[in-house]
Amino acid sequence: MPLKSLLVFMDASEDSSTRLDVACGLAEQCDAHLDALSMSLQIFPYAAASLDAGAAAIDIGQIEEAKQRAQQVAAEAQKVIEARGLSGEARWTSRELSGLREAAAIQARFAELTVAGQPVAGSDRSLREWAFEGALFSSGRPVLLIPSSWKSAINVRHVIVAWDASREAARALGDAIPFIEQAEKTTIVIVDPEPGNQAFGDEPGADIARVLARHCDNVAVDRVPSSGASIAQALLVHTVDAAGDVIVMGGYGHSPLRESIFGGVSSEMIRQTTVPLLLSH
Repeated sequence: MPLKSLLVFMDASEDSSTRLDVACGLAEQCDAHLDALSMSLQIFPYAAASLDAGAAAIDIGQIEEAKQRAQQVAAEAQKVIEARGLSGEARWTSRELSGLREAAAIQARFAELTVAGQPVAGSDRSLREWAFEGALFSSGRPVLLIPSSWKSAINVRHVIVAWDASREAARALGDAIPFIEQAEKTTIVIVDPEPGNQAFGDEPGADIARVLARHCDNVAVDRVPSSGASIAQALLVHTVDAAGDVIVMGGYGHSPLRESIFGGVSSEMIRQTTVPLLLSH
């Protein structure tokens, strides 16, 4: 079942145009409708209340500048969508952080997949983090995270499934079926599997491989030792070595707060991936 409704998050950063190109390519492959949401970050409105009149005027100017920036990105995105002959619409929003998270979540609910940017150091990092988290945790929809270093469209020939037999992984797998059905190969990757574990069985990966074989003719299971590296590092290295085009994984089996304090596979993958990452929660 191909995807028919896509959403891409945009901002004023340099890699935003690449993200739009990726989303347009997916829309063309699936004959899907594509909406673009341009976002810009404002200061908190109540901050001006504690400032003198001159500083408050500067803050009002910053708010107007943020709105104009979002409008300009949306206008440019609309031109690209129309030039490529796609069905779609570019919208814009300019808000403080919590408002951006809510807007991102609401818009993502109306799309079958949201294409988002990787949070990286820079002026748009907070914007991307909150938009991504809003879509992932509050929309009920999957998110395709595009690395900031990515430079091309996506042609998904080889899907890598990061499998840990969790609820989140199962959800991500279901959301990835449109990609798996079109791929030439799907590889289930399990890092440091424990044979006999109730979730994995005596042959880790065999059960889920039988399920995927009903959607893809070429399914493999790779059981990968971490060899002292983190699970995320082992998964990323194996994906690059296997020439994977996209990684499918469940997002945040632990709470985001716990992962931010103690570290976790999801947060490390989001920060370090160099391969597009499809996440579901």
